[in-house]
Amino acid sequence: MKTFAHLLVLLISISVFVHAAALKGVWLHNGAEGRISLEFLSDSELVYDGERMPYMIVGNRIRVPDDYTGYADYPFRLQKDRLSITFPDGSTIVFKPVRKTAPSLQAQNGGSQTTMLQGTLCSYSSSYNGGYSHSGRVYFDGAGHFTTSAETYSAGDSGTYANNQGNNSGGNYRVSGNTITLTYPDGTAYRGKVIERAGNGRITGINVNGNIFGSGLCD
Repeated sequence: MKTFAHLLVLLISISVFVHAAALKGVWLHNGAEGRISLEFLSDSELVYDGERMPYMIVGNRIRVPDDYTGYADYPFRLQKDRLSITFPDGSTIVFKPVRKTAPSLQAQNGGSQTTMLQGTLCSYSSSYNGGYSHSGRVYFDGAGHFTTSAETYSAGDSGTYANNQGNNSGGNYRVSGNTITLTYPDGTAYRGKVIERAGNGRITGINVNGNIFGSGLCD
């Protein structure tokens, strides 16, 4: 019986590992509600539409923390290049993977490097006395699309004010050499510079319009 129990635990562990390995990467959904991005960073951390959170695989469910119930389960089904996830309200969203390719010779010589900018970069600023602070987050999906969120906090004689802006803004981006261009749906464009890269070439820091965003500034 003890041997069987050990074997069962091993099989469950292998199943979880296989699921996590198959899910790893960036997935996108395009529907009437807009574009939704989902990235599995590792076997324990994901980013859903710009929000980073821990997760675990329990059978055929993705389990994430929930403020009210402790955790929430999202049943999923993986079939070839389709990832179907069922939400608590009963709706099902189908995601498709973003295929990555190795940087081309053009990219290495300063051409498009959009795929090298993927994940969340953050900024932070505050007043000298800590009475005001502003933090911003930009999520890049690795396929040329980004979403933003921001939080502002201030405290003074008139009271405390906090404003949390969700993922209500976004657009397209492109990286060429060390230049990044962000373009919003109304045509407004900002150009910035790559200021930091990881050893594998992945972009971890940018300067846009005088604002520094980096992976090291994220919570």
